[in-house]
Amino acid sequence: MPHGPTGTPDLVHYVTVTAADGEIVGYVWGDATGVGWVQCPAGRGDSLRAGTQWHDRARELHGRGLAPRGVLSLLSREPGIGPVTGAADVAAIEDMARVPTPDAEGHPLDQGGGEDVDVRREPTDDREGSLLMCRFCGGSPAADVTFRAHRGLVVLMGFQKSGGPVCMTCGLAVYRAYTTHTLCVGWWSPLSLFVFAPLTLVRNVLAVRRVKRLPAPGPGTLGPRHDPGVPVRRRPRAYVALVPALWVLFMIVTGLSGGV
Repeated sequence: MPHGPTGTPDLVHYVTVTAADGEIVGYVWGDATGVGWVQCPAGRGDSLRAGTQWHDRARELHGRGLAPRGVLSLLSREPGIGPVTGAADVAAIEDMARVPTPDAEGHPLDQGGGEDVDVRREPTDDREGSLLMCRFCGGSPAADVTFRAHRGLVVLMGFQKSGGPVCMTCGLAVYRAYTTHTLCVGWWSPLSLFVFAPLTLVRNVLAVRRVKRLPAPGPGTLGPRHDPGVPVRRRPRAYVALVPALWVLFMIVTGLSGGV
């Protein structure tokens, strides 16, 4: 565990957010219970907007159930974000934010909103892979996909989705659970039968194809890894879908026979 200057374990960690021209925009920090943002006193409006976006991104990830340290680890994999670093407390991070960012020659960058510098970054990697880690277990590589489930009950319909980076193991678990649920209870209204249930199943198949292309994930850092269980074809609940399928087939055959 990282230690501060006094030799005691750091209770606060942070990542540095840097703009394309090298200016430090601010710091995303996390402690044992939450995440926060410290904005550097930059004058440019785009820096302030970037700070708001990164703060919102950190809060969104934390709201999904990621631990604060896991949020920082995930953000540190993205372009323009520094590694996870320990600090004595939030006040120490605020002190750093008051220091102007030096340029390549050691002079402070202009904080007054001068002419923007066009700096183009080369892509560092594909988002499917080392830049992402699973939202459930923290393993990597992961793919940013969304799985959906649908329920149709005569006049009522329900929709559910699970989005975000998932490793191959956790992704298969979510796919199998959501697809089985849809096959079982996703048919019992007219719109569900002909529109929403088939569309949900197709979208899940497309999403799981990306997950299956991933290699086996590395060790998790956020929590236990989901158990995929048996394939969908070995789950009895999935075969409830045969009831509406056979009914539709019966109606088609009956209609064709009556028209002869």
